[in-house]
Amino acid sequence: MPRSIPSLFREQAQKLGSRPMVYSKVHGHWTPLTWFQVGQRVDEAAAGLVALGLLPGENVTLLSEDRVEWLLAELSILSTGAADAPIDPTSSAAEVASVVRASASRFAFVSGQEQLDKLMLERADLPGLEHVVTFEEQVDVPPNVEAGVTFSVLSFSALEALGRQGIEVETLGLRVARIEPTDPLTVGHHSVLTHGQVISSCEAIRRAMTLNSDDSIISSLPMADSFGRLAGLYLPLLFVGAQVYFAESLPRFLHNLREVRPTVLFSTPRFYEDVYARFMDRRAEATGTSRLLIDWALRVGLKHGRERQAGRAPSLILQTQYTLAFKLLLSKIGDEFGGRIRLLVCEGAPLSVNVVELLNAAGLLVCTELNARQERELK
Repeated sequence: MPRSIPSLFREQAQKLGSRPMVYSKVHGHWTPLTWFQVGQRVDEAAAGLVALGLLPGENVTLLSEDRVEWLLAELSILSTGAADAPIDPTSSAAEVASVVRASASRFAFVSGQEQLDKLMLERADLPGLEHVVTFEEQVDVPPNVEAGVTFSVLSFSALEALGRQGIEVETLGLRVARIEPTDPLTVGHHSVLTHGQVISSCEAIRRAMTLNSDDSIISSLPMADSFGRLAGLYLPLLFVGAQVYFAESLPRFLHNLREVRPTVLFSTPRFYEDVYARFMDRRAEATGTSRLLIDWALRVGLKHGRERQAGRAPSLILQTQYTLAFKLLLSKIGDEFGGRIRLLVCEGAPLSVNVVELLNAAGLLVCTELNARQERELK
């Protein structure tokens, strides 16, 4: 078993090199970063952190919405032998300050002005915080009004530039090599996850579903949540070599989903329930022949899905009916997810039987127990 997440990342980066690793929207276009590019940026940022004095075993606060830089920052932090302390970006300034103090963070990464302002508001109560790195280039840093109560603010690109002038990559390699499976990877208020626990959990989740390197994946799960990070990032990237897309924002998620046309989706029960509700609303609004057609296709799809879930091959008559029902109506459910989806993963609360059966009727495989599997593995 790999010893740590950074060692696993380095192995994949060396093997996959010029293959696209992650995609994000840049100036309106989906733009990839290859494994080589991500590896280079991670090494530079990690070297910058070391140059600023980050030590193995320290904790680093990570406060941001989901974006590519979140992944770059975490891999950089872990590559120094430090651990991260992720915070939900919707947290209040007081809640953020509480995590910074509890984790004894001297370093913090934030997405931009909104998150930086939370630290600025609480800076008088954060005497141990020394350096804040912002993903956005332009932020407003008001002058400090209290002598001795401040921290430096620099952009992520400036951190990378500092790293290019700093330590050799071989030195980082030595730090990575010293990381033990029992070393902390991420810390929370009441929990610590080690590298070994996270790797074991990813392997357990991998056994529960089939992913391959040709898959393209998009997730609406927050990376500040351990399952969102494990299932939506570590597993597809580091264990499979698939490609991951970062949505622009939650309000843009459905639009991005239809643009990207992924093969695998990670999301919450609410998202799938909304898909079900839209279908049932269209059914309720239909009249006459249209309503009869929808009801017939739904009956056929549900029967076909139940046969498949029971491990039985549908009869020739049922399969013929299903082929027609799928062409006329049921395929439109898959179009909600871009039209290429083959696997839907649901995190959190159980998904209702009605929702699962509708998705199965559309020929979509739904995975609903991965979160529980992860929790069992981490105990």
